[in-house]
Amino acid sequence: MLTFVLFEQCLTDSFSTGSTSVSNQLVPALAILLTLSEKKKGNAVAFFACVAQVNGNRWLTRKNAPRSLDPVYQSVNPCIGTRQKTKIRASKLRGVPESDLQKQLGDLKTELSSLRLYRVTRGTSYHGKLKKIRVLRKSIARVYTVMHQAQKERQREAYRSKRYVPKDLRPKKTRAIRRRLSRKERSIHSAKSMHKARAYPPRIYAVKR
Repeated sequence: MLTFVLFEQCLTDSFSTGSTSVSNQLVPALAILLTLSEKKKGNAVAFFACVAQVNGNRWLTRKNAPRSLDPVYQSVNPCIGTRQKTKIRASKLRGVPESDLQKQLGDLKTELSSLRLYRVTRGTSYHGKLKKIRVLRKSIARVYTVMHQAQKERQREAYRSKRYVPKDLRPKKTRAIRRRLSRKERSIHSAKSMHKARAYPPRIYAVKR
């Protein structure tokens, strides 16, 4: 039964000396251990020790792992069981220059196309990487939304003092409200109605007790 310290030392010695005493399937474990911070290192060592003990020096997939190992999996990969960290929020995109938004949009599209190519060529072997496709699609949509909103705002400022405004910049409201007369148009009277109003003004009566 390997202890955590011996397991880490075994991996370190195997990686540094090129020894094949440790299974080749566990060699990537050291790469993960060396990249983690000291705080997460203990959890990672505990995880790979559990892998060695439970599954006989073979990778223990998360699907058939006991539920008690879920916190350890999340300590190794914080994205497991949580929302993706690469999500772009629209509130942080507002106020960014349009040139920077265009550049960010190009980077997101390039990354999305590479992931789609990865999915076609290699299939769904690495589901964790392909889950980012949805996040990238939503991020691209948010960048487009912010760009279009900024463009509409600039057009509104340009047409604010003009007499005629494009239809897509006018308030939508409802069909009946758009066809309703304005207050000035409702106050206009014909000559006949004005003569009649002068000839027969409203009479005020006072009742005497």
